[in-house]
Amino acid sequence: MALGGEESSMRDYSSEIDSHWATIERAWNDHADKLPIIECDLAKGQVIAYPAKEYIGDLSDRTRQETQRCYDRAVREGSMMLFIRDSDNRILQSYVFRRTKR
Repeated sequence: MALGGEESSMRDYSSEIDSHWATIERAWNDHADKLPIIECDLAKGQVIAYPAKEYIGDLSDRTRQETQRCYDRAVREGSMMLFIRDSDNRILQSYVFRRTKR
């Protein structure tokens, strides 16, 4: 799901995800018991684990319900929800990945 400037087309952030993957995975593993949403902010170069309820609550009315449905499905499937924040292009794009267990 893409939110913001380019809703109709998904950008390919796979190289950015790959370059931050170790940090994304660590953020998830450190907080997995709380089922967080992980955000990778490209402009700041930060990866942060957020409480899902607060993160979803801060989204626009237009996107909140769909994000909640996607998050609920990800949790049921034992997956992690990741958002890529690309401030330069005004994009907030979500991904769902199978959790890794250590």
